[in-house]
Amino acid sequence: MILNLLVGIGLSTAAGLRVFTPFLTISIASYYGVIVPPESLEWLATNQAVIVLSVATISELIAYEVPWFNNLLNLISIPFATIAGIIITASFLTDASPLQQWSLSIIAGGGTALTADLFSNTAHVALTATSGGTANPIFSLIESALTIAISVVAIIAITVPVALILVPILFKLIKWVGDFFHPSQNIN
Repeated sequence: MILNLLVGIGLSTAAGLRVFTPFLTISIASYYGVIVPPESLEWLATNQAVIVLSVATISELIAYEVPWFNNLLNLISIPFATIAGIIITASFLTDASPLQQWSLSIIAGGGTALTADLFSNTAHVALTATSGGTANPIFSLIESALTIAISVVAIIAITVPVALILVPILFKLIKWVGDFFHPSQNIN
């Protein structure tokens, strides 16, 4: 249940930045059999869902590149991103009791999506104020890339045992800490 919650939170974070990207990621992964979608999202494994979500995602990614239009999208996206975060998280918590499922989905999924969306909105408004909107397309491109990366990593977390990901990171961290506290004496 904890891994599913983390996957839901990861995809909810992505939904807070771009609403359709996590749904497209789930759809493609389900369509190609990379993951078995939760029962409530089985419809995402269809050819029609992949096509519709591809068009919606590409349209959303392009629309965020228009400086004045992305501010409008940011306002509109607040409730949609929050609802998407709740739905995504709830769909991955099917083994939980209904109280746990919906409490965690609203607080963790919806809250994470809302937080990511509000951060994005604040950054876009600040960039518009400081750069006249000229920096917004670059920021939007970075956000879009981050959204895709978060969505893909969340799906990978379902398919790859966590140990395969964490063990190399842990060894690297231990090495870094050791190097930090015991620097090499070979300074020339």
